This record gives sequence, structure tokens and C-alpha cells, in this order.
Amino acid sequence: MRVAPSALALGFLLGAILCTRQLTGVALAGCLGLWIILNPAVSLRERLTTVVGIGAGSVPALLLLLYFQQATTGSMFVSPQSLWWSYDTIGFGAGVGADGWHDPAMGLHDTWDRLTELQRHLFGWPFYLTLAPAMIPFIMGRATRRDYWLLSITVTLVLAYVLYWNRGMAYGPRYYYEALGPLCLLSIRGFQVLASLTVVSARGSALYAGVALVALVAFNVSMYLPQQVGEFRGYLGVNGRRATLVRDAGIDRGLVFVRDEPRGSWQPYASVFWLNSPWLDNSIIFAKDRGPEENRRLQAAMPERQSYLLTQSALTPLSDRS
Repeated sequence: MRVAPSALALGFLLGAILCTRQLTGVALAGCLGLWIILNPAVSLRERLTTVVGIGAGSVPALLLLLYFQQATTGSMFVSPQSLWWSYDTIGFGAGVGADGWHDPAMGLHDTWDRLTELQRHLFGWPFYLTLAPAMIPFIMGRATRRDYWLLSITVTLVLAYVLYWNRGMAYGPRYYYEALGPLCLLSIRGFQVLASLTVVSARGSALYAGVALVALVAFNVSMYLPQQVGEFRGYLGVNGRRATLVRDAGIDRGLVFVRDEPRGSWQPYASVFWLNSPWLDNSIIFAKDRGPEENRRLQAAMPERQSYLLTQSALTPLSDRS
């Protein structure tokens, strides 16, 4: 049984998605598996070989995920987010979600909100026109098997996230992010079908399709984009104030502890952690202030660095025993 390299590569990418967002990975794996198994144009042997190849390709990424969870939580089957929020689980019933309960009605309500935000932010076009081009191949009876495959990815993600309690609104509906590629391709297909219609003439249809596309892009640039630039400045309380404070201090070889204000908020550290090098070899390293005892442990590991405490308005030097 010879496995195609493309199946192994696809499996590896699918494993990477599973490492990033498990519900999305499971949903896409199920969708992909059904399309492969139910494909009548390919022999059963080829279909099974492809599924085995995809599964084998995903193994390295899945092993890495299990190793990561073992290293961070002490168990291969316990995710770090479940330790941070015990209610951060998938499904319905008591103990699920921040409200202590999640059910299908709540999931459908959140789905409506996500789809509304999708239409607002997908292309920055007028709300009710956002998904119209993507639907043209289906409305006009021109949809191919490939078009239905692309549509199924979007539908699968929408249905899967009915199970998840978190609405996930940040820069649009972030849990639908993996549907961005299929929706872009379907929208292109819509304009392609529109341009191929011969109601007036082939040339006239192509011209109308081109004008419509230019008008939609112009709406984005002139109306949507300026508004979003303003909305996302200092988004969710993350801004450059703390980074500027440290930069103006002229620190060399520093270890900066960032204090949450108010306690439990993530924004203070989020506003500066991106300045850390992945190898922690830059002149200033930012760490979350976790209290004197934990801070001293990190100070002891980096004795060559002067320590500081960063608050919303001040940068204060710390002694080794602070």
C-alpha cells in the first residue's frame, strides 16, 4: 500500500491545526474524512490509503502536542487552558462556560452573533452583500463539486462552534478564521460565474462583474477601513504606553516584571510581551509579576540583569530580594 506524499503533507498540516485549536482540527478532520470516504470516483482501496496517509502525517504534530501538555500540566491528556479556566470545555450542560451552563439555544445565539460579525468584517463590504458573491454559483446552478467542498468547510466550522461557549469576538469572529480561505475562493468563483453570464453579452457581463468588484473594494477603502483603524487603536486596552515608558528609561540588560492592573487582567503583559525575543536574548526581558517569591526565582536565574517593576505609570528598580 503506497501512501501519496500529498496525503502525508495534508496530515501534517491537519495535525498542526489540531495543535493550535483542537475543536477546529477535529471538525475539519471529520469534514475531510467524509469527503474522502464518500468519493465514488476513487476506489475504496485508494480512499482508505489516503485516510491512512493523512493519519500518519498528523502523528508527529499530535505527539508534539501530547509532549507539550505533559511538560506543562503533568499529563498528556490535560490541556493548559483547562487549568487556567476549569469551565473552558466543549459541549453542553452544567459547569460549561463562564456562566456555569451552556446549551444548544445559547450556542445558536452565539452563532448568530458570529455570523453577523463575519458579514461585517470578512471583506469590509456592505453588510448584506458580503456573502452574496459566494452564493452565486449555488443560486445560478453553476456550483461544482469543488465549490460544495469549500462550502462544507465553512458550514462544518459554523456547526462545530455551536458546541463552544465562548463567542470568540476579537478582530471579527476568530473561530471562523479557517473558513477565510474557502470563503475567498467561493467569492472569486461568484464573480467568475457572474462574468460568464450571457444575459446581455459575454463582454457586458464581465464588465458588470468587474465594476461590482471595484465598487465593493472602494467601499472598503473609503468607508470600512478608516473606521476600523480608529476602532482597533488601543484595542482591548492594549497600547504602547508601557513599552514607551521602558524604552525612554534607556535600560540595558534588564528584567522587567509587569504588574497586572487590575489584578487578573491580561492586557498589561500583553502590551509588552511581544518585545521578548523567542530565545530571551534581547537586552530587556519582560516577565509577568507573579509575586515576590516567584519573581525571586526568575531573578536568581538571571543574576546579570537588573530587575524592575513596571506598573501603568512607573518603572521602579528592584533589589534581588524585592
